[in-house]
Amino acid sequence: MVFVDINTRILPRDHEIFFARPGSGYRLYPDFIENEMIFIDLPGLNLTPDIPLSQQSGINQQIHRSRALKSWYRGKGDSPKPSVEVGDYSKGIEDAGVSQLRSALTGYFHRAKKGDLVLVAPAAYSFPAFIGEFTEEPTAIVDINVPRFYGEENLQGRRVKWIGKIEKRFLDRTILDIISKPNIFVTLPRSVRREIYDLVYNGYTFDGDFSARFDVTEDDFKTYDDFLIQSFFNFVAANTKAIAEGEDVYHSYRDAAFIDAGPYTPELRTDVSSPGFLNIYSSKITPLVAAVLFALAVNYGPDAFSAAEAGLIRIGNSQAPADDACVADIQAQALAQIKLSGAIGWAEACDKARQAAGRTGIKGPAKVAR
Repeated sequence: MVFVDINTRILPRDHEIFFARPGSGYRLYPDFIENEMIFIDLPGLNLTPDIPLSQQSGINQQIHRSRALKSWYRGKGDSPKPSVEVGDYSKGIEDAGVSQLRSALTGYFHRAKKGDLVLVAPAAYSFPAFIGEFTEEPTAIVDINVPRFYGEENLQGRRVKWIGKIEKRFLDRTILDIISKPNIFVTLPRSVRREIYDLVYNGYTFDGDFSARFDVTEDDFKTYDDFLIQSFFNFVAANTKAIAEGEDVYHSYRDAAFIDAGPYTPELRTDVSSPGFLNIYSSKITPLVAAVLFALAVNYGPDAFSAAEAGLIRIGNSQAPADDACVADIQAQALAQIKLSGAIGWAEACDKARQAAGRTGIKGPAKVAR
């Protein structure tokens, strides 16, 4: 039996990506990264864990207290340390600053769901911006101390797992514009999400689109290598279309290399410099079918034909439920293509895929186990 793991993240339609500023002047950036946390720059904040933000009491008063403490710690004046008793801030007037901070608290402890992503950027453009995934629900509020700035006062935030990074200077200009403004915690627009998803997921589906990233590990990448890889993608695209639309035809590897399969032919984004990657996208399942077939061609080879004929290939997704409909569609497509190729046709596809892998080290998201 042969098992293929598509290894693809299935993102829900309400998935979000946020930007969190690491404190005033980015000064909490190293603390964010080292502790795998993001936390709002409000010393003395004392929200109660496991209680929804809407049920927390005295939020405006807490914000006023935190602002007073923050100002005192930053040395603005020679007055005594402000009171830490929240009752001493009973008026809780909501000015523009309080409204902004309350909105940031709502983002931190209500809107950002478990599984959503957050981008944290440094001040320097040559330093890496980190992308993290929220590992707990919004009510899982965590305390942390940063003594060099706030003594023993608590700061509060959320745990994340860092899953990707990119030098700040390489971020999309739209993201850089958002970072340049005094935003504390904001949602990134959908127009820039692909860039972030490409960085952190080898394969993913989101809002009806499918994507697979193929990493290239060798420095030497020639036009022939590019042709081998793209002709394999075209081979898969042409036959995915034929099967999906009920066409009684099989496109050979050589013929399919020059066929435009319309929406089944994936969009391609490449960066193969020292080394790099190829990303393919489509509103059809072509990218994930290509990932499965490429993995089988390289790691199992011509024998996958007889295994498919005998029903000895199983395809699943370690990042999705066992009954995920997308997995079933990909398995049906991949096995049908191998069978339609025939022993000779599939062997030719395997030869080209293995040439590409041997020359460039290319590897997609799917994994094969016997």
